[in-house]
Amino acid sequence: MEAVLELSQALVEHSASHVVVIDESGRIRYVNAAWIRFSRENRGRSMTGPLRTISTSASDR
Repeated sequence: MEAVLELSQALVEHSASHVVVIDESGRIRYVNAAWIRFSRENRGRSMTGPLRTISTSASDR
């Protein structure tokens, strides 16, 4: 079971897709490396709106 969990974590962490986990109060609890790169590349730009919209807009560039 532990090996499956480790594999799952590695797949999420190394995914090219932006992954962000938000709790019920709206706090970000986890982001993967792709989200960190996205955030750095878009620093200083307005990033308001639904996360799905923000992420999709960035990949359209």
